[in-house]
Amino acid sequence: MSLQGKSEEEIRALETALLAKVQELGGSAGNTALQRALDWAEEDYWPIRDRLVDLGSLRRYRARGGAVAFVPPPQPVQPAQAEPGQPARQQPAAL
Repeated sequence: MSLQGKSEEEIRALETALLAKVQELGGSAGNTALQRALDWAEEDYWPIRDRLVDLGSLRRYRARGGAVAFVPPPQPVQPAQAEPGQPARQQPAAL
């Protein structure tokens, strides 16, 4: 399936269905298993899967037949903590 001729609403519905199925399958899935679980033809599966990879919602990884997984959310950076008994580092003064 080419996405040509599909409305944004239809495309979003397909993306939502694929993401929901990945979630249901534990957050990652092989392409073949995911395609079968969705009961989609290859020409329906690949354009939506590729779009979600391009958008950063899914990442590809190596597996037999390829696989996708959710992209983990970025972890917040924690400021460095002083070790007990050590003075805290001072931030350099702004120029």
